[in-house]
Amino acid sequence: FQFGSAVAATQLTAWTQGLPVTWTQESELVATALVPADAAVSDLFSRVLGAAEVTDVQISETSTDEIVRQIYSSGSAEKPTAGGIIHV
Repeated sequence: FQFGSAVAATQLTAWTQGLPVTWTQESELVATALVPADAAVSDLFSRVLGAAEVTDVQISETSTDEIVRQIYSSGSAEKPTAGGIIHV
């Protein structure tokens, strides 16, 4: 997410409380939400767009190559570490 004004990490966490979201913040204006692929991304958007001025959004899913790479590095196909994560 790119915001129109500064957003604190505590605000991001408060807006998405109860959702399976992990935030990383690149600056006061740019933050990334990591969301499991089976989670309702619409809930995330509803909360964030209702609470802040969002000027840009980029959505990307973990690629199949990345999932396979994680399976091989973890030695297990049961639960890859970040497989099925959507970066918002």
